[in-house]
Amino acid sequence: MKTPSQIPKSLNHTVFIEAVSKEDSSIRSVLSVTTGIVSQHAKIDLYHRIPASLTLKSMGRRDTKDSDGFDIELEGRGTLEEGGRRWIDFSLRGPDTHEKGLYGERDEYYINYFDPDLDFRLGDQSYGLSHLTSYSRYGRGIEAFYHPENSFYGLGTYYVKNRFTTPDWEESGVYIKGAFSPQAQWKLNYLQKEWDRHEKRGSKTTDDIYSIEGTFVPAKNTRLSLEYARGERSEENGAGKIEDDAYRVNLSGLAGTTRYSFVKTHAEPDFYGYYNDSDYMATSVSFPLFGQKSSLVANRTRGFLAYSTYETNLDKRLDKGDISAKETLFQAGINHSLSNGWYAQLAYDNFSRKDRFFPSEYDTKEKAYRFSLGRSTEKFNYRVEARTLTNTIYSPMKAVHHGITVSTYRTYRQANSYSPFTEGSAIIARSAEADFFQIKTTGDFLSGGRQQSNLYSADGTRNIISTRKIPKATTISSKYPLPCQTKAVGPSKSAATTGSMATRLKLTTPFHTPFLLASL
Repeated sequence: MKTPSQIPKSLNHTVFIEAVSKEDSSIRSVLSVTTGIVSQHAKIDLYHRIPASLTLKSMGRRDTKDSDGFDIELEGRGTLEEGGRRWIDFSLRGPDTHEKGLYGERDEYYINYFDPDLDFRLGDQSYGLSHLTSYSRYGRGIEAFYHPENSFYGLGTYYVKNRFTTPDWEESGVYIKGAFSPQAQWKLNYLQKEWDRHEKRGSKTTDDIYSIEGTFVPAKNTRLSLEYARGERSEENGAGKIEDDAYRVNLSGLAGTTRYSFVKTHAEPDFYGYYNDSDYMATSVSFPLFGQKSSLVANRTRGFLAYSTYETNLDKRLDKGDISAKETLFQAGINHSLSNGWYAQLAYDNFSRKDRFFPSEYDTKEKAYRFSLGRSTEKFNYRVEARTLTNTIYSPMKAVHHGITVSTYRTYRQANSYSPFTEGSAIIARSAEADFFQIKTTGDFLSGGRQQSNLYSADGTRNIISTRKIPKATTISSKYPLPCQTKAVGPSKSAATTGSMATRLKLTTPFHTPFLLASL
């Protein structure tokens, strides 16, 4: 093949060769060969460029009181040299418009730098130390991690301060990493966290937490993570110190074609790290449903079993609340992987929740059969789920509900920022007292989380039930049929759209940020 001599810039020329069996067309092999073609007329660029984009977003109107406006976001990611050993990523978004319109967002500014020996992060993003001390806390901070190339050892430190939530807090951490071998790595952590006391204005509480963790490969395809932590809490007024501890075990692996996992996390009542006064255990196993069959359906279909428990207020202390809950969940089902990240699942759930205080405030049991269809991508997860359920509530009298639930879920993953999610569900249920229709929405955004359940009885009366606090049993006295008219509640950031049309305009243009090669 003859290459044109007047090409304006260098390019790659690739030739694909494919061989297919005459007897079985599903048997094929592909070979590709790529050749670089250097242009004789290409201009020399003295700059090393970083791909970036500039986005203008209109806020839209939530109601007539909102003002039209927009925010600007500049973001980019790329290398600082031709070899690609040093690179940065950054995002500059402002001003803060989360209360200005329907699509308003928090302002956010960060820049990160990475090379083979040093990681440096600055700005509004998530920082963390370990699972037991502090794990992925969002705020404005700075972090540096020194890790010599071709070495298992490293030293890091960070500082982060709260931006949005209350009470106000700030934390700093130091950690050292090392390894006895590639199969046995360890890490030492120290965290100091300060936060304001609501009940004592101007008073601060300080937590000092130490932990040691290790990651091991005890056998082929097996991974074991362990962590032990001890915390000390002290008040600003010198009222004395409180000490307690926590531990975590995480075992996962692959035995043939069977996957298994075991997780155990325990935090004592006076341990105030990432976990507090709780005990969690979960174990699961996943296996091929049709043995070693080689058909496409058999290879993509797997069965699973899972069992988990969760307890709070372990010592049943009244100063920790009037509920000491123990939850158990057993699940069994079938997963089938489809193409392009899609999957389908058919499962059985058996859930129970019991208050260990006597008399019990709220006990419940739920048995459900559900079918889910979803898709996982690099940044988004989607799932639509339908289930039939039998819900038994003891509070203090027994009430049994039978119903059908249809739910939708969407989550967004972003490496350096908060990850919002939305969830919505509609429930049609029947009990001995009455029929009811329930619409539930959940949202978690930079402007703050919101969870709301709206329960409509047959006469159209709405009762708002917070899903963050377990409600007492709700008695519906009406026995009329389910009404035809219901009130819908939209997602948490667009619930109030009455009387105006929400609009959004997003303009994004790519451009390159130049850096002189001579300066690098």
